[in-house]
Amino acid sequence: MFRLFTLSLLVLSIHGKVLYRNEVRLRTKSATFAANPLTESDVGRGGARIFTEELKSIHRKGTNLSFIPSKEFFVPLACILAGNSGFLNGLTLSGLLEGRTQSVTAVSEVYTTSALALGDSSVSLFVIQLRLIASYVGGSCLNGFLNPDGIDWSKNQLPLLFSGVLVLLGALYYTSTDWLLCLVAMANGLQNSWTSMLLKDIFLRTTHFTGSTSDIGTYFGQILRGKKENLWKLKILGALIASFWTGGFLAIIAAYSLEELSFLVSVLVYIGLYIFFTLCGVGS
Repeated sequence: MFRLFTLSLLVLSIHGKVLYRNEVRLRTKSATFAANPLTESDVGRGGARIFTEELKSIHRKGTNLSFIPSKEFFVPLACILAGNSGFLNGLTLSGLLEGRTQSVTAVSEVYTTSALALGDSSVSLFVIQLRLIASYVGGSCLNGFLNPDGIDWSKNQLPLLFSGVLVLLGALYYTSTDWLLCLVAMANGLQNSWTSMLLKDIFLRTTHFTGSTSDIGTYFGQILRGKKENLWKLKILGALIASFWTGGFLAIIAAYSLEELSFLVSVLVYIGLYIFFTLCGVGS
């Protein structure tokens, strides 16, 4: 497993050499993109079809491509990542980890568990909950450090790489459950912070959906009163929640068949997306 980890980092470091070329040009294009928020008509075209067309629109010039994702590209991308987080959360809640169940994609439950643990004088449980909160915050902090001014297309895919490495490290520490949980929580904090920056007019939360579920109720109530301005947001949030749920459904199947190797599925999703952006010449 250690050799696999070393080889993965070596391959990814080679791809990573293209990340910082022509940074000024890409920042200019990114600023232009940010000035054009997603609209209802954009969503109505069909996210999956647009995602496919986006891939087909990339014209290869050797191995050095220039690719600035369009507005419509981000919704299916966020759905993939939401499904991946649902998968990870399903694994840690399935009892796969020596019978322990723990959410790693949101911290509301963690806050309450820490309070109960302290009140019950369960110091060890209290400490692990604090570590999980710190890990999630640490992942978000890392994204803020990488993207202090929002998404910078010269290096924006790095959170995908780091999230994949964090989950891979967690898989290597599978027998040390606390380490695995903290590393996976950090990966989710990093991912959620990154996807929240992708669109200007809506936060694409991809790891927890309490707020999104509340928003769905709000938008639906507005629609019942004839106000349809937020219908496009309702469609996006519904797609994200469905993706997260599907990931959890697939997790229990993977847990029974692949056991600890299930975490590598998530690693492949992160690394695959990172390599896709790199080969497309983001930042080149």
